Amino acid sequence: MIKKMKIKIIWFISVFWMTNAYADNLKELHSGFLSPPIDGHAQTWWHWTSPFVTKKGITADLASMKAIGYSGAHLFVTGSSPYPEGHYPEMLSQEWLALLEHAGKEAKRLGLKLGIHNCPGWSLSGGPWIKPEDAMQMIVSSEVNVSADTLQKIVLPQPETRYNFYRDIAVLAFPDINTHEKPQLEADFSINDPDKILDHDQATFIRLPIKEKDTEAVITLKYKQPFEARFIELSFGEVHLFVKGKVEASIDGIHFREVAAFDYKIRTDLQSPKCIRLKENTESFRYFRITFMHRPYRVWMTPVDIRLNDIRLLTSSMIPDVDSRNSAMEDSYSFKPFVSDYISDGIDPTKMLDLSGKMLPDGTLRWNPPGGNWTILRIGYTTTGKCNAPATLSGLECDKLSKNGLDAHWKGMMSKIIERIGYLNVLKYCIIDSYEAGGQNWTPEFETEFLKRRGYSLRPYLPTVVGYVVGKPSESARFLYDFQRTVAELFAENYYDYFTELCHKNGLLSITESYFGSFDYLRCARKADIPSGEFWIGSKTPISCLYRSAGHFHGKKYVAAEAFTTDEKQGRWLQDPQQLKEYGDRAWAQGISKLISHSFVHQPYLNVRPGFTLGRHGAHLSRTNTWWKYGNGWIDYINRAQFLLQSGEPVVHILILSGESDPNKYTRIPELSWAGYGYDYCCVDDLYDYITVRKHRITSPSGVTYSCLSLGEEKYLTKKTLESVYHLLRSGAVILGRRPLGSPSLSDKADEYNELVEKIWGASKQGEIRKIGKGKLINSTDYLSVMNHIGILPDVKAPAGISTLHRRQGDIDIFFLYNDSCRTVSQDIKFRICGNKIPEYWNADKAKIDTVALWKREGDYITIPVTMLPQESRFVIFHPGSVPHLFMIGEEKTRKKNPYGVSAHIVGNKVRLFFTRPDTVVVTDNNWKNEKIGVSHVHAPVDISDDWQVSFPPASGAPDTVHLSKLESLSENSSDSIRYFAGTATYRHPFVVTEEMKGRSLRILLQLGKVRNIAEIFVNGKKAALLWKEPFSIDITDMVCLGNNMLEIAVTTLWVNRLIGDLRNETVVPETNGWPDWVLADKPDSGVGQYSFSTWKGWKKEEDLQESGLIGPVRLEFVEVR
Repeated sequence: MIKKMKIKIIWFISVFWMTNAYADNLKELHSGFLSPPIDGHAQTWWHWTSPFVTKKGITADLASMKAIGYSGAHLFVTGSSPYPEGHYPEMLSQEWLALLEHAGKEAKRLGLKLGIHNCPGWSLSGGPWIKPEDAMQMIVSSEVNVSADTLQKIVLPQPETRYNFYRDIAVLAFPDINTHEKPQLEADFSINDPDKILDHDQATFIRLPIKEKDTEAVITLKYKQPFEARFIELSFGEVHLFVKGKVEASIDGIHFREVAAFDYKIRTDLQSPKCIRLKENTESFRYFRITFMHRPYRVWMTPVDIRLNDIRLLTSSMIPDVDSRNSAMEDSYSFKPFVSDYISDGIDPTKMLDLSGKMLPDGTLRWNPPGGNWTILRIGYTTTGKCNAPATLSGLECDKLSKNGLDAHWKGMMSKIIERIGYLNVLKYCIIDSYEAGGQNWTPEFETEFLKRRGYSLRPYLPTVVGYVVGKPSESARFLYDFQRTVAELFAENYYDYFTELCHKNGLLSITESYFGSFDYLRCARKADIPSGEFWIGSKTPISCLYRSAGHFHGKKYVAAEAFTTDEKQGRWLQDPQQLKEYGDRAWAQGISKLISHSFVHQPYLNVRPGFTLGRHGAHLSRTNTWWKYGNGWIDYINRAQFLLQSGEPVVHILILSGESDPNKYTRIPELSWAGYGYDYCCVDDLYDYITVRKHRITSPSGVTYSCLSLGEEKYLTKKTLESVYHLLRSGAVILGRRPLGSPSLSDKADEYNELVEKIWGASKQGEIRKIGKGKLINSTDYLSVMNHIGILPDVKAPAGISTLHRRQGDIDIFFLYNDSCRTVSQDIKFRICGNKIPEYWNADKAKIDTVALWKREGDYITIPVTMLPQESRFVIFHPGSVPHLFMIGEEKTRKKNPYGVSAHIVGNKVRLFFTRPDTVVVTDNNWKNEKIGVSHVHAPVDISDDWQVSFPPASGAPDTVHLSKLESLSENSSDSIRYFAGTATYRHPFVVTEEMKGRSLRILLQLGKVRNIAEIFVNGKKAALLWKEPFSIDITDMVCLGNNMLEIAVTTLWVNRLIGDLRNETVVPETNGWPDWVLADKPDSGVGQYSFSTWKGWKKEEDLQESGLIGPVRLEFVEVR
């Protein structure tokens, strides 16, 4: 009896504790939703785009950030805007540091936190304090060809040297099979000195006259004797290389045939030679004709006549486009196997000689060739010459592969910042923007690090780094992968990881955008306090899903995005909160939880608008935007939504290896997302360092677990990775993946590798399952069939195009839905929910929670009929409880579900039906009881689109007041002063409410129709709502009275029409050094009709105006409630 009593007491206490824990959980979530904690708020980049910075501008900037709802600003000091002549302090000078200190004090006063980019500009980590030996390094080489038959003094020229810095690595010699006959050169354009492109000297060059559209330049090489050429090597001197062309060959100089083509649209900071393979043939040729053609540049580039440094024909095997295989280019890290017959065997490693100890300091080589012809390579390194940009204080980029480089940089920049404003305790973040610093493929300790990590010496294979094949092509390809991987690992450890370490030592949090370089993006993100991606207006970049994964896997509360970046055409002051919401919502659906707007540009003036810009970039989200005063509704929405997205833990199902041989080939997998399954990526180092198996679930260091691990689309895996896979399988993991084709690494021995592959895959066929230890290997990459096989149900069953995200806080499920399509979706959505829970819509735009009135449980799922407009989003929250609700609404005769014009809502804890037209329906409640409900009359809509009074603010160029007989876009008005208006126009219209309109069961809706772009509504002098997105509709029932009423709508337009209008105004205004005097005097207008000024124009006067103002139709609509 006593034992039973104890059990009951324990049970009662457990239930009581769980109930209270749930209640506290819900209360905390509800409180945070209504008043989000400031740390999770939206923030902004804050660009000081020129040396022209003022204290009054700083104060005004920060005050407006606080007013709109930002929690912090991240300072970037760039050289992106023109500015008036005058004395301005240099960055990091005492005068400039005083401005920064003022910003710190003002931020502290306002309760804002500051971040700062780690160097001037936005790319990447450098400045004038970086010496060449601490800068980014690259491999360079010079080549000498000698013969044992000719006794001569051998002098090896020093390879390309930048910034007067060069160090030797090795001197290597191997038998030479190339022809070295100097050809005759002819061209269809003028060349003063043809030897400049035949001397193998990177310092000499000619220019190809092809910058104009449809132009071409032709060079013909004529040899005395025909020979069989395998490759042509072209050396260009352009960082941004945009050129295409073809190579033709001939025996007689008359009849040519094409043997190669090339097409480059790349950034090549290291300017490595381009080796192009000629088509296989058994013929020899005397004539080679190279045609270089104009290639269109990107819109922001200025075409130039291409610098051509060198041309040579080669009979030896070379590596095509070696700079994409040796980390010389950005974003090029991957294993690139050669097609079996693409190139033949190269240098015999057994015949290669290391002559490094035989070279004197002046380059003289004390060596006599043993016989035959020899090629001698002098290989060394110099600085890449890459500098931080765009910045007014610029210098070399620091070495990214050595901690010494970042130490030198931190001392030169961040130590001075912290010393000046650290005492304020307002500086919280330090940032690395996206990688734009070019390639780097050497550091002084690289050879030692390679041997330690790869287990063999790189020296015999060094010629591959400069383009020669060593051994079999497969051997060279695998070495180059090992070379790239070593570079990538040093990037991760000595730059990105170490950056976070330095931040922590100085009391800062790190924000890093670790992508677009020659490294493993995900590996470089894992130590960051706030991993960050980016997204641009006008594109649907998938990069967010990668950084979401870093956040989930490593337990980061915040996953950030540089948000709303634009280029020339998409920007231009075209953004409003509704458009920005579309892109922000999409980023949230991909896993971003903290938006950092791009960008707020410092405005040194108080009255000049829109003022300074970040060149053509950014959405111009600053205090001089027309709608900034009304933007807090949008920011409040962001802050509430982000609180929910930062709450609890992610619910995900599949962990996918982002890749090993191609680590950055991540993609969104819509078939998984739209099927209701969550997935994350991990890097191969996560596989080694962190993943464990608990109760057959893949477990991350954050505690997030997954049903299975996928090897993705990976075709090549190293032995070390297979060993990790085998261990996880034996520990109980479910792993899906196909048998690899081989190892990308030269470190792996074939027999050991093949034995391990057999252990894992055996003779299994596609789709087969193997039991290994406690786990299962599924030979497949069909995610959905695997999920079905292992019995994992989707979290959500939604129509294609609806992206979903699921988080869980205790016993509360948080779902975010986003309609990423161009169609309205009106369909049942099923949510897998355990236990007795009720659904609610948490409306982040209104700070309002609505209990869902129409839903039912079907097995493991709760089904809710949902209608979502294109790009609409919604939070659906499930928590324990019970509430009256309906299972179904059907037409009286057909029983068709959810007839048009009828919706269900919870009002006062009771279900009510809202009718927008006469109808009779049958409802089924949660007790399966049917009831017939109908209305015979609904008041007809009342149109109020005619006869409006519109008033305009002073100093806007528009009249005080005008009468509009009918609503239309202001841009269609016959008066220029109205057509070009930008700002807030106030529309007024009286209307009458009759007794028939204001019945007890009648609701009155105000529908504004089309609004460009934001509307603040007042009814009878009281604020009703601030509407910044469609539908522009509100319920005004409780704000109207019987009889006469007054409607007032303040509509804010964009800057565009005023910018175009001012360009059309050709009235000359006084200027000083190219700057209008009225701007220099900080006046709001010129006095002769110009009301805008910007450092970047964006628009042309002949371009079309944009729709603006209240366009309508405006009407009152009525809803009967039963």
